[in-house]
Amino acid sequence: MSRLSASLMLDVFDGARRPLAGAQRVLIRLMDGGGRMVWEGYRRGPSVYFRKLPVYGNFRDSFKIILAAPRCLTTGFAPVHLRSDTLASVDLMLLPQNGSFDFRPALWRELEQTRPRWARLLERDCYEQLMERRPAALAGLLNLLTALEQTPLGEAAALDYLAELIWDPPPAQDRFFAWATTELLDAVHRAVETGHFAVSVLPGVFHPGATASFREIRFPVGNLQLTFHAGERRRIQGVECLKVEPDIDYYRDPLAHALLEVLPNTLLRRTSDPRIVYMLRWTATRRTGAPEFAPPYAIA
Repeated sequence: MSRLSASLMLDVFDGARRPLAGAQRVLIRLMDGGGRMVWEGYRRGPSVYFRKLPVYGNFRDSFKIILAAPRCLTTGFAPVHLRSDTLASVDLMLLPQNGSFDFRPALWRELEQTRPRWARLLERDCYEQLMERRPAALAGLLNLLTALEQTPLGEAAALDYLAELIWDPPPAQDRFFAWATTELLDAVHRAVETGHFAVSVLPGVFHPGATASFREIRFPVGNLQLTFHAGERRRIQGVECLKVEPDIDYYRDPLAHALLEVLPNTLLRRTSDPRIVYMLRWTATRRTGAPEFAPPYAIA
C-alpha cells in the first residue's frame, strides 16, 4: 500500500474565463493511471483542494480528472502527473450545455481598437453578417485567428503570413480558407524540424485538394492544423500567395483524432464544435504555461 502522497489544487472557470461563481455543485472524479477511481464526489467551486492523494512513483501517478455538472458539458484533463510531497495545480473550464455566445468584445468597433491586424485582414460587411447569421462559424473564426496569432513560426506568428481571408466559401464553424504568403509553408517546414509541428499523412483524404498538411504538437489537446492547397495561387499586392486551410483538432494523437473526432463527425454529418475547441485549447494553454487562449468572446 502506498505511503507516499501528493496534493492537488483544482480551479474551475466559467465560459468567460473567470472563476466559477455561485454555489454550483460539481461532480469530480479522480482516476489514477491504472484506471482506479481514487476520489469521487461533489464539491462546490471555484477552488477545490485535495490532500494526501496516493502516489507510487510509477505509471499510476498519471491522473485523469473529470468534471460534470447538471446542464453543463463534461470536461476534464489527462494526464496530470502527481509527485510525492508536491502540489499540482489544474485549471478546468465548465461550459453550459446550451450556452450562447457573447460577442460584445468582438464587435467591429472593438476589434478595430483591440486587434487592428485582424480588422485589416477581415471584410467588415462579411464579418458582421457572420456574427448575425452564423454565430458558431464566427466563434470558430475567432478561435482560429487567436490560435494563429499565438503560434510562433520563426520570427513571426502564423497570423502574420495571412494576406487575405477567403469569403467564398465563407468560414465554417471548424475552419476557414485564406491566402497566405508562400513563406508560411517554408516556416512550417522549419517548425517540423524544431519539433513544434508534425507532418500529417494523406492530407487529401480529409481535406480535398490539399497538397500538404501539418499539425501543431505543442499541446496535449486543441492543436492548430495548417493544410495547404499549393495548387491554388494568387498574387496579392505583388506578393505570391497560396491557399491555406487552418483548423483545430481536439486530440494531438493522430489515431485518437481519426477515431474520436473525424469518424464520428463523418458518420453523424457534423463538424467540430467551436465551444469544445475553446474549452480544450484554453485548458491546454493554462496547463502548459503558454499565453492564455483568450478569443474575444465568452460563453454564458
